[in-house]
Amino acid sequence: MNILLKKPGTFIFLDENMEMHRFSDYDDVPEDLNICNVICFLPDIPLPPHTIQQHELINSWTDELLRLMEKIKNGN
Repeated sequence: MNILLKKPGTFIFLDENMEMHRFSDYDDVPEDLNICNVICFLPDIPLPPHTIQQHELINSWTDELLRLMEKIKNGN
């Protein structure tokens, strides 16, 4: 996947202090953010036709959300 491909959308999380963190690009979410709850996970899906890179990104969103949910379930 092209690492330069933007990952826009609306991503809102609560941390362990119940502080809300809002991001408009998924790559801006810090890896060390202690996410306790996913409030909004809404990636922007471009209108077709899609490039191969866009298809790869679109197909990865479900796996990424499941990864986040597993991380939350296991206490980060």
